[in-house]
Amino acid sequence: MIAYHSQFTPIFKTTVSLMLCVFLGVPATTSFAGEPGDVDCHECPGGSAGPPGAEGPPGLRGRDAQCCDSSVQFIGFSQSKVGGAQGIVTLTQACDATYPSSRICSTEEIVSSTIPLNPLSGSAWVRPAQVRPGYETTVGLYSTVEAMTCEGWSNINERGLTMNAMGQFKFHSCFPSNKVYVACCKTVKTCSDTSAHLATEQNGTKKEP
Repeated sequence: MIAYHSQFTPIFKTTVSLMLCVFLGVPATTSFAGEPGDVDCHECPGGSAGPPGAEGPPGLRGRDAQCCDSSVQFIGFSQSKVGGAQGIVTLTQACDATYPSSRICSTEEIVSSTIPLNPLSGSAWVRPAQVRPGYETTVGLYSTVEAMTCEGWSNINERGLTMNAMGQFKFHSCFPSNKVYVACCKTVKTCSDTSAHLATEQNGTKKEP
């Protein structure tokens, strides 16, 4: 009985090891010359590669990407004329009807604008950008606050600030019969090629527009 047990114990051990490899999905190697050897599942080659995973999110763009910036630009006069005492909402609506999402410009926005304009005609209301009371430092005019805004865009007996087609700033009567256009501004996004800017900086030269 003892001899029978010693004869089949190695075979039993090998069988169990083979079953374990099959369960783990790994091909097994063993030896049957002489006494059965131990099965080594770790040295067996792995299975075939699985299917590729889902594509990951795109990475950051390099220096050839475009760099975009936003700024408020003067884009033209409204198509309709309004009286200066009709209120800021009416002035804004006149701009929005001509250029969606635009509004009345300030003097500072007009002076700082860089977008080329189509030819203008007539005059248009402009919102003063005062730095100190009574003095419009952007365009160099001196008057009371009331005389620059039709007294809050509400008094027909006052004056307001306007700009003509030549970019000259003047005072204009707010009386209903003296309607003019509205100078309209809008937030505009401008983009530039960062690789071109990088090359310009490296060469020490200014990029021509």
